[in-house]
Amino acid sequence: VAMRRLHRGLRQLGVDSHVWFGLGEPEDAADHPQTAWYRGLAGARWRAGRILQSIQDRVGLVPRAKNYFTQPRQLFPTPPPPGSGLGGAGLGTSRAVVHLHWVSLLLDYPSFFRALDPGVPLVWTCHDLNPMTGGCHYTGGCRRFESGCGECPVLERSGSGDLSARSLRCKVRCLEGFTNLHVVGDSRWVESEARRSRVFRNARSFRTIHYGLDDLEFSPGDRGAAREALGLGASSFVVGFGAFQADEPRKGGRVLREALAGSERLRGAEVVVFGHGGGFLSGLPQRVVEVGATAEPGALARVYRALDVFVMPSLEEAFGQTALESLACGTPVVGSDTGGIPDMVHPGRTGLLAKPGDSGALGAALEWMAAHPTEREAMGRAGRELVTGHFTLRRQAEEYRSLYQEIVEEGHGS
Repeated sequence: VAMRRLHRGLRQLGVDSHVWFGLGEPEDAADHPQTAWYRGLAGARWRAGRILQSIQDRVGLVPRAKNYFTQPRQLFPTPPPPGSGLGGAGLGTSRAVVHLHWVSLLLDYPSFFRALDPGVPLVWTCHDLNPMTGGCHYTGGCRRFESGCGECPVLERSGSGDLSARSLRCKVRCLEGFTNLHVVGDSRWVESEARRSRVFRNARSFRTIHYGLDDLEFSPGDRGAAREALGLGASSFVVGFGAFQADEPRKGGRVLREALAGSERLRGAEVVVFGHGGGFLSGLPQRVVEVGATAEPGALARVYRALDVFVMPSLEEAFGQTALESLACGTPVVGSDTGGIPDMVHPGRTGLLAKPGDSGALGAALEWMAAHPTEREAMGRAGRELVTGHFTLRRQAEEYRSLYQEIVEEGHGS
């Protein structure tokens, strides 16, 4: 979603941007020597990756991991099918900027980087930690990626030369000859982690460029109408939570459940949850409304408008797109003090922060929000102002366009 938004934003600025989605042909495919090339190789997406991993597991190509959501399945690069365009026309031209996004599972590192001129300007936006680790998207506090991985706490069979170590060595080797590499983090936290990685030790620059969104699609609206559409009480205190996979442990749903179950003051609240797997909140004393999985901006905006507060209790989070969407709709956020969430959730101004994994602290923050409607409304207004001033799609696209221009001009100067 973030990559598609940025592509659209660049097009609106007049950048000749083309985006490559994994296994298919490039969107708006038309080769041009001055194109700022996107090779957004996120490809067959999460479901296809899951199918591929299942096949690999069954035939014994991949060591099993202890936890599905931290398993380094993305470590096992699969060669793209013939004709997919990886390493094809336009990648090696001196005027092109190659821009990598989320490439897990669909980028075969050795063949891809062999086909790429080491001097070509290469921008890599890290949407999580996978590009810089031996496989984890999130490390759970493990720092082994700084020294070479190995002895992986996730793999059932680990050692100094285990799969994580071999995969990290592969990434380091593939990138060691690239002298025109520019690394972008989607949050200050991701940038700081990239600076510590062995994979990016030869990078020429590091910076943070936050996500942006269409602040007309995600905007404040009629709360009463939004609540009526969702069957919510007009005067209820309404808490929202959601993610693509709502019951993914990293998203902190367990922490939210404990916070709601343990709070007497929130017994009369209503809870709205969106995404796959929202049933894990059933059985709470609060009324829970599941709206299912949707990525349609209008439907999501209606949910955010109906809320008094959106909660993001993630244990780890590279950025926090749902928090940004909520703020854009004028709804404050209670989030975990981790990753990129503090980049937009400013305590006392646009929301509140709680220690990751601390259900007591999360519950206290939600109780405070319920008891302070005037301050809560002011936080919502401040959140909207923050988004329109710093987190718009146009601002994000302009920052990337400036980066491309800087890189190209630097190359011509040398």
